[in-house]
Amino acid sequence: MEPSGSIKQLSVAVLVDGIYEGAKTSEGEKSSSDAAKKYVALAEALFMQGEKAKSMAALDRAVSMSRGDILFSAARLYAEAGEDKKASALADSLAKQLEPLPQAYAKLVAGAIHLKHDRTKEAIKEFQDAKEISNTWMGHFELAQAYVQAGAFPQADSELSECLKRKGEATDVYSDEVQTFHFFPAVYYYMGRVQQGLKSTSAGESYRNFLQLKAKDANDPVVKDARERLSKL
Repeated sequence: MEPSGSIKQLSVAVLVDGIYEGAKTSEGEKSSSDAAKKYVALAEALFMQGEKAKSMAALDRAVSMSRGDILFSAARLYAEAGEDKKASALADSLAKQLEPLPQAYAKLVAGAIHLKHDRTKEAIKEFQDAKEISNTWMGHFELAQAYVQAGAFPQADSELSECLKRKGEATDVYSDEVQTFHFFPAVYYYMGRVQQGLKSTSAGESYRNFLQLKAKDANDPVVKDARERLSKL
């Protein structure tokens, strides 16, 4: 079965060029907030292609332009890239805000840093704390990843099922920062990991669903892993 709401598989190169042009246009129009959000999107696209140096340059530019508008999106990508100090600095700004959502986001960033360094128990604790503060789609997604890393497949399955049930929230994980479909396809990848761990025959379908939602020329490590796992089923 194909995933509902599948998107057209655009070339990553076309996507990157389009985002860059959009960012430059916003920058030229002196719209620093909009430009910063687009530079974050550019940084995410570059990072997924293994262009870490270019990705971080784009992300640094975004933060220098309008830091307050991209706190969570930038912090999370810094964490994923292993830039712990930069991620923690932005997370501290989130934690100082009075509203529950930015405080939950600060916990998610802290958890992402732990997960990057294979401190799985610490990551799970941060993600669980984030859910207690605010029950976000991203909280379920992050916790699912940590459970997969810990080999806790039934718990991961529960979190991923919630992600699928609340699919409509997946494009708004950055709240009022910027809409993105960046995270949702990976739900199917982690479903495949869970199903493999539980010895389910459905893993192949989940990996195919994941790859269907990725650009045809996507070359990030998760895509490579999904293809390799699928070839061995």
